[in-house]
Amino acid sequence: MAKEKKAAFPLMPTNQWWALRSRFQKTIPGVVTSSYVASVLEMQDRSARNNIIPYLKQVGIIDDDNKPKERAKQWRDDQHYPKVCKEIIN
Repeated sequence: MAKEKKAAFPLMPTNQWWALRSRFQKTIPGVVTSSYVASVLEMQDRSARNNIIPYLKQVGIIDDDNKPKERAKQWRDDQHYPKVCKEIIN
């Protein structure tokens, strides 16, 4: 009998989530590079590239070219934030 696969949810530490969101609230970068993320989160470039950038793509904040998507604009807006989080969970 085959084992049933469980849905995997993307994970990102909450302090990193809020730090990035706070920075996006100030200004959204044209491209979200690993060096940008590393500077915001005070981490190594490699860690940002391997852990945070893929996560941001998976939840639809940035596209495959690391450019912010419409969801990034809504994510930073307190009025739209609950809706965006609900979409990410779904």
